[in-house]
Amino acid sequence: MTSFAIAKTPASSRRTPNSLLESDEVLVTPVAGALAIPSFVVDHASFRRWARSDDYPRHGRFAWLNGMIWMDFMVEQVFSHNTVKNEFIAALVRHVNKYKLGHLLSDRVLVSNDKVGLSAEPDVLFVSYESETSGRVHFKESASTGAIEVEGTPDMTLEVVSDSSVTKDTVNLKSLYFEAGVQEYWVVDARRGTAKFTILKRGSRGFIPVTPSADGFARSVVFGAGVRLRVKQGPTKRPIYSVTIKRMS
Repeated sequence: MTSFAIAKTPASSRRTPNSLLESDEVLVTPVAGALAIPSFVVDHASFRRWARSDDYPRHGRFAWLNGMIWMDFMVEQVFSHNTVKNEFIAALVRHVNKYKLGHLLSDRVLVSNDKVGLSAEPDVLFVSYESETSGRVHFKESASTGAIEVEGTPDMTLEVVSDSSVTKDTVNLKSLYFEAGVQEYWVVDARRGTAKFTILKRGSRGFIPVTPSADGFARSVVFGAGVRLRVKQGPTKRPIYSVTIKRMS
C-alpha cells in the first residue's frame, strides 16, 4: 500500500471522517527501506515543526488532517496528474500576473491552518495580495531560507485526484478547507481518460459546485474569470489538456 494514515490521536476525537486507520495506535510502516515518524510528532504544532525541519522527507506527500497524518509515496502519474496540473499552473500564472492578483504557488508548499488542525501540500494554491495585507495569510519565514510555510486561509486551493488520494481530496480536505474559510476549492479528476473539473464555492454549510455555462466555463469569483478544462487526443494518442481562463466582469 502506498498511501496510508498514522493516527496520532484517538479516532473518537477526530472530526474528519473516513480516516484510513481507525485505532488509537501509531502505525510505522517501512517505505523504500525505512520510514519513521519522529516520536515528538504528537499534535499539529509538532507536525509543523517536523515539516519545517531538515529531517522532513524530501520525497512523498504529507498532510496533517485534524489528528491524522496522511502520507502518499505513489509516483505522480504523468498524463492523469502531472500534465493536467501543469496546464492549470501555466494558465493561472498568466492570469494572475496579467491582472496583478497575488501569489500562485504549487508543489510541496505547506499551508497550515491552526483553527481546524490542517497542514497540507496542495497541488496549487492562491493567495491574493488582499489576503496577505489583511493578515488572513502570513508567510512564515526561516532565518536562512526565506518563506517556508503559508499560515492562515488561502483564497483558493486545487487538488488533482489520484487513485491514492480520493478520500483525502474529496472528503477530508473538502471538509477542512471549508472549515478553514477557503473561498474556492478546485478539484480536477483526469483519471481513466476523463477530464472532470469542478469549482466548489462556499455555501451555508459546505462547498457547493459551480454550474458551468453552456460553453463549459465555470465562474470563479476569486479570479474574476470563467475557467474551462478541455482534453483532446494528441499525435501519440496521449491526452493533451487545455485550460482557458476568460476574464468576466
